Amino acid sequence: MKKRSCLIFAVFVLASPLCFGAVRGHKSMYAAGTLATLTKGEVGRLQTSATALVFSPDKGGSAVSIPYNEITAMDYGEHVGRRVGSTIALGVTTLGVMALPMLLSKKKRHYLTIYLNSDPKVAAIERERLAKDPKGVAKGDVAAFEINKHDYADLISVLQAKTGVAAQIEQTAR
Repeated sequence: MKKRSCLIFAVFVLASPLCFGAVRGHKSMYAAGTLATLTKGEVGRLQTSATALVFSPDKGGSAVSIPYNEITAMDYGEHVGRRVGSTIALGVTTLGVMALPMLLSKKKRHYLTIYLNSDPKVAAIERERLAKDPKGVAKGDVAAFEINKHDYADLISVLQAKTGVAAQIEQTAR
């Protein structure tokens, strides 16, 4: 009985990271985009400064700075999903006792996509074009970040104030 209890406890400890999202604390992750200096899946801190949005990778890479005057558009969206993988792992180890509550829980990931152009004059023209045509498609480079649940609202508010560009909010069913 003691060995079985230890085994179940060990499985809980090892499986617990599966229950959380990709970014925790005040971290963010570069999810995808056309920035050559960042690699997909790189984790770091996404912060605002007086003149730019700065992503500082944790693994010793150089910080990437996106000046506010180069940002042409922003999109924000939440992606909600069930914890199916964690439920299966927990159901197998606990003989299904704890699996049902885990299946009923949801994970929510917050994504911020930034469209930018490295030439500030072209970026200004692009911002004006998108302001006149809200259904227009932004041109130039793109960077998509997964933002943690603690910082996304403040970060979007600051970016909207500093850039003068309203973030397009994607509505998701919950």
